[in-house]
Amino acid sequence: MSDSQDKWDRIYARGSHNAKVAAILSRHTDLVQTSGLALDIACGQGTNALALAALGMEVDAWDISAVAIEQLKDAAHRQRLAVNARIVDITPDMFPDNHYDLVLNCHYLDRSLTTAITSALKPGGLVMFQTFTANKLADIGPSHQDYLLQPDELLSMFKDFETESYCDESQNVDRNDPLCGRAYLVARKPTGT
Repeated sequence: MSDSQDKWDRIYARGSHNAKVAAILSRHTDLVQTSGLALDIACGQGTNALALAALGMEVDAWDISAVAIEQLKDAAHRQRLAVNARIVDITPDMFPDNHYDLVLNCHYLDRSLTTAITSALKPGGLVMFQTFTANKLADIGPSHQDYLLQPDELLSMFKDFETESYCDESQNVDRNDPLCGRAYLVARKPTGT
């Protein structure tokens, strides 16, 4: 078991990481298809995966924590939702090409996955990406620069995509706001690719 897996298993076992649906998803459900295939990267307990499945999508949900994946599987079974939850240490070679209608990535930043996410989306597919920023004023989220977005980084990561919505709340210090210290991007892969 890796240190990362052990850390997250302990967090989820304590029940101290219960999450609400990410702001990016709750604010943009109108852009989510009511069918098709979605991927939730680093899904945790699967709050977002369950929300996508409730909207009608079939969802692959990946996370390193066995505890979180087991909790997600139980919740999906109870709610009779189409979620395929897997324990994985996510790497770029895991992403199938032109496979997903939507890829959701919340509160997880691994820059090595950007090209894989782009390739995994079908033409016209949607990426929804939300995480903490390096310029955040609130003491919230990770502190190491490797896990924090630089100014406008999301826009450059998906520069060939059509931006549907972009928001940077780095200056927001309201810790009760689900976007405090975060940025998000909703963007569509061009249909010609």
